[in-house]
Amino acid sequence: MKHITVLKKETVALISPKDGGLYADLTLGGGGHLKELLSRAKNITVLAFDIDKSNIKAFAEENNQDVKDKITVGDSTVYLINDNFSKLEEYVEKFGLGKLDGVIADLGWSMDQLTTVEGMSYEDKDAELDMRMDPNLGVRASDLLNALGKNELGEMFKKYSDIYGSQNSKLVEEIKAYRKKRLILTVEDFLRIVDKAFGLSNADPKGKSRKFQTYSKVFQALRIAVNNEYGNLNEVVKVAFNSLKEGGVFAILTFHSGEEKVVEAYFNQMITDKKAEIVSTNGKDKFLRPTVDELLANISARSAKLWGFKNI
Repeated sequence: MKHITVLKKETVALISPKDGGLYADLTLGGGGHLKELLSRAKNITVLAFDIDKSNIKAFAEENNQDVKDKITVGDSTVYLINDNFSKLEEYVEKFGLGKLDGVIADLGWSMDQLTTVEGMSYEDKDAELDMRMDPNLGVRASDLLNALGKNELGEMFKKYSDIYGSQNSKLVEEIKAYRKKRLILTVEDFLRIVDKAFGLSNADPKGKSRKFQTYSKVFQALRIAVNNEYGNLNEVVKVAFNSLKEGGVFAILTFHSGEEKVVEAYFNQMITDKKAEIVSTNGKDKFLRPTVDELLANISARSAKLWGFKNI
């Protein structure tokens, strides 16, 4: 399944691109937001980040160019950066650039990533339980499940997938019981544990939706822990906002409560300190949501929230 960029036009509209401006796309992915940005203004410069080399390569080839640090797209310049987006300031300095007019970050995982990163999808049962977006990271998902203690496992599922109480305890106990007999190495190994812990059965057709919701939550927790997503997010909201010039806008798409908490905590303080203002309000909400038409075309966008913050 090909990834569909969520809230593409709305995200780019929030940063109001202008000719000759300087921007950053911290999560290149399939290039949806970047291509929209390039279509809206002339002669712009964009720093595009992605930890996944295949996305960098695909964007360069789509524009009929070799993979290199800097390519030309029409009359604009795009720096292709295969590195963590928390290093934005380092690259701004490296390339001799100034403060940015706008920054985009899409925290959603693309369908392409879910099918190409080993162990990321619960549908590939024979895959090794890896989940590392960057192969240079030392710890795999299977390492966490086989090595973490009771309290550490419980905290991981509580913090990263909102699994509490008896469900949390049962999941942890089933992990401990399974690894006493054999190592947890594959997606199928982990799914057996989850099925038993949550009482999920293939024989119950009415429980299919609950099963996949549960799978999504527990896999989310492992993915976040392996890739240190919250640590990176805490860093990137600060780095991205500090990189903006006065009047510049940071547009960020979140997809679950943990991400929202990180974003809100930082920007509530910035707003209190009169350093930022929200530009994404919609009635009582501080964020924008996908339209009904977008949800009908892409149901995976249902949890998306678009936040925009202006540097004042």
